[in-house]
Amino acid sequence: MLELRNLNLTKGNFSLKSINLDIAKGEHWVILGPTGSGKTLILESIIGINSLDSGEIYLKKNKITKKEINQRAISIVYQDLYLFPHLTVRENILYPLKVNKKLKDKKDEFEKIINLLQIEHLMERDISNLSGGEKQRVALARALMLDNDLLLLDEPFSALDSITKWNIIYKTVEIFNKLNKTIIHVTHDIEEALYMADKLAIISDGKIIQTGGVKEIFYNPKNEKVAKLIKKDNLFKMKWDSENNVFFKNGFEIFYEEDFNHDYGLVHISPSNIVLSNKKIKTSARNVYTGKIQKVIYKNFGAKIFVDIGVSLAVYITRDSLNDLNIKENKKINLFFKTTAVEIMG
Repeated sequence: MLELRNLNLTKGNFSLKSINLDIAKGEHWVILGPTGSGKTLILESIIGINSLDSGEIYLKKNKITKKEINQRAISIVYQDLYLFPHLTVRENILYPLKVNKKLKDKKDEFEKIINLLQIEHLMERDISNLSGGEKQRVALARALMLDNDLLLLDEPFSALDSITKWNIIYKTVEIFNKLNKTIIHVTHDIEEALYMADKLAIISDGKIIQTGGVKEIFYNPKNEKVAKLIKKDNLFKMKWDSENNVFFKNGFEIFYEEDFNHDYGLVHISPSNIVLSNKKIKTSARNVYTGKIQKVIYKNFGAKIFVDIGVSLAVYITRDSLNDLNIKENKKINLFFKTTAVEIMG
C-alpha cells in the first residue's frame, strides 16, 4: 500500500535519516517516539508538505514523491484539527466536496459517516460550541469524506482530557475496524500506541530504530532506547555478578537463575508481578525486600505504589489490596517477586 524508501530530510537543525517503512493495506501503524523525534515530519513528507532531500514514496506501487498534495489521495487529521470556525459542523464535514468537484457524488457517504461517528445531532452547531471530543469526531468525519485509502493521524487525541480521550479512542478503533482503512498514526503516548496499533515504528532523533508487531516490540525491545520508551517503570541498567547469579545497583540486588554472558544487563520487573505484605514474607522466592512507600498514585484499578528498596520500584495493586494493606506514604512494607518476573533485555 505505502512504501517509504530511504527518506532523508533536513529542516533547520533537525534531520530525518534513512526512513524506510512498508505498510500493507488495512494495517494500522503507529509511529511512536518522544516529542521532537521527527514523527510529524514523516507524516508531512508522506502527504507532500515537505520536499525531501532524497528518497522515494510509493502509494499503491505509484511513485508520489514529487506529486502535489491534492494529487496524493491521502487524508490527514492534525492534533489542532483545523476546523473552520465560521462554518457549521455540517459545512465543515462537507467542505471537501465543495473544493473538489470530483467528490460531489460522495454525498451519499455523508449519512453513513455521521451515523458511524454518532454526530448526527451536531450538524447545525457552531464549532465554537463543541466539546474537545466532538471536535475530534468532526475532524475525523471531514477526513473520511475524502474516502482516501490512506489516513494520517497526527497526535489526534493529545488535546483531550483523559476520560474523553479513552472514550474517543475506543470508538475510533471500532470505526477503523469497520472501515478497513490503512492508517499511520503518530503519538508519544505508549498506552495509546499499544491499544490502537497493529504495527509499531519506534523513532528517536530522526531515525526509526525498531519496527514490528506490538507484542514483538513490547516483549523484545531492540535496545535501551526502545525499552525505556515501552517499559517506563522498573527498568534498570545493572551490573551482572555471575558468581552469585545477581544483578546489582546502588546496594539493590536481583537474583536471576538463568545464565547471562554480559557485564551489564537491562533488567525489567513488571509492576503487576510484585507482591506486597505487611508481615514478614515466608516464600521460596529469592527476591525479597523491605522498603518504604514513597508515593501512592490512585488509579481506576487500584493504585500505583512507589517503594524505596535502594531503588524506586513501582508496584500495581488492586483496590482491595489498597485497603487490606492500609497503604500510605512513608509506611514500611515488605515485597517480593519471583525470578520468572525478571525480564532481561540485553
